[in-house]
Amino acid sequence: MYTAAEDIVWKTKKDMLILLNTKTGHYFTLNPIAGLLWNKLVVENNPFDDAVQTIIHECKNAPKKEDVISDCNEIIENWKNENLILVKN
Repeated sequence: MYTAAEDIVWKTKKDMLILLNTKTGHYFTLNPIAGLLWNKLVVENNPFDDAVQTIIHECKNAPKKEDVISDCNEIIENWKNENLILVKN
């Protein structure tokens, strides 16, 4: 399970999600798919597999499940590297 890092706030604007690190002042704009992943993992506390299934279901012409999993893992690693997200046990 995942949670936003302590200094992270977010807001939805049109079809994008904007994350702000209030400590550093850096902001990040997520495209609709990354925003959906954030909402499923962080906001709704869904398991990773459920988030992947939602992305596959809601995206027209979604790639193979293995590719979606790989892309989602890459996004999560980027979020971790930017100190946007924490892993909860």
